[in-house]
Amino acid sequence: MRHLVAFLGLSVALVACGRDAAPAPGRAAPATAPADTEAAGIRFIEIVTGGANASDSLPLVVGIHGLGGSPEHFGSVLSSLSVRARLILPYGLEAYGEGFSWFPIWRDDAELAAGTRRAADRLAAMIDELVRRRPTTGKPIVTGFSQGGMLSFGLAVLHPESVRAAFPISGLLARSLWPDEWPASREKPRVHALHGTADERVSIAEARATVRRLKEIGLSADLVEYPGVTHTVTAEMRRDVVQAITQALNP
Repeated sequence: MRHLVAFLGLSVALVACGRDAAPAPGRAAPATAPADTEAAGIRFIEIVTGGANASDSLPLVVGIHGLGGSPEHFGSVLSSLSVRARLILPYGLEAYGEGFSWFPIWRDDAELAAGTRRAADRLAAMIDELVRRRPTTGKPIVTGFSQGGMLSFGLAVLHPESVRAAFPISGLLARSLWPDEWPASREKPRVHALHGTADERVSIAEARATVRRLKEIGLSADLVEYPGVTHTVTAEMRRDVVQAITQALNP
């Protein structure tokens, strides 16, 4: 019951606030527009970084915006990414305010789990199609803020065959989606989460519990906490997630 109350409180906060807090200002990522900017029914922006050419075989990095956000908005979080990569910034599935959302505001854990699963399934299909259509090195990496952080956790747990690492920012995984165990034969994506301790919209307690559960079932998972940070992406968090992605691409 305590966890249900926490989720209800979170949903009320989201309804009241409308959209996620904006990431801290940063240089916007330059957008490119190839002829095909849709995969598995999801529109996206594609950016090639590090001086690479679009035709090169490159690692795929997927950046997922939060509630009321947009690909252009979240692209600023990753604007300092200088490693050679193909950055995919998808549009949410539904219009929401001035931006987009991936799933409706939830009232309880079951609704959050259902929304996360639906959107994660769609994103996994998009990722798999892009890997087939684009020359890709290794398995993709995913990151995202708020709803995007929840989907980063969700992709790692629900579609581990599609991603090699997930870097959720200010996210959590609905408890209904927590695995009871992790088969030895199943892929084990790395999960490295980032979260502000003063986040008023997405509970850091639930983020801690999510990471703890993933570690218990054998995944490599950890959480970096940012004292006093609310529901936003600070310059320090931008630096750290870009550094984590870079290290994952150049182990």
